[in-house]
Amino acid sequence: MQVEEKAPADTSLRRNGALITASFGFVWALTGASALPVPLPVVLLAATVTVVAIVVALLPGPAARPRRLPADWAGRYRRIGLVQGVLIAAVVAGAVLLGAPGLIAPAVCVVVGVHFLPLAVAVDQPGYRLTGIALVIAGAAGLVVWAAAGADHARAVGGLVAAVVLWVTSVAVARRP
Repeated sequence: MQVEEKAPADTSLRRNGALITASFGFVWALTGASALPVPLPVVLLAATVTVVAIVVALLPGPAARPRRLPADWAGRYRRIGLVQGVLIAAVVAGAVLLGAPGLIAPAVCVVVGVHFLPLAVAVDQPGYRLTGIALVIAGAAGLVVWAAAGADHARAVGGLVAAVVLWVTSVAVARRP
């Protein structure tokens, strides 16, 4: 017997998505800043941008739109997160075993980007496709930079670009009509 899952209100899904992407934007900014010779100004700027994105997410948003969620949307959401977690663990383990920890940040960025593609359908948030593509590009750019200039540069590029992508996504999701 399958129990149909009740979808939360559009405003709740949007708010949660905006808060999550804003928070992970900060994590990615810290990742990027950790590769800079003077990270403090970037950390302070990242904290400010994150707080602004969170405030925007908490403000009353536009009128809710009808959601077209699959019947098992919550299960899909959990499975997508689980697969992403397993892939991230595999990336980290593989990079450590290869003696190439500099690959971790850009490769994880690619995994996170790919996870947004099915997530866009699972939560009926079409804009997540663009987020996914942008994160894959950021991760790929980080991999190219890693090959050309080394791990610190790759972490800075991938982390800071991913942060901007997630903050833009946060605000866009929170303010989307």
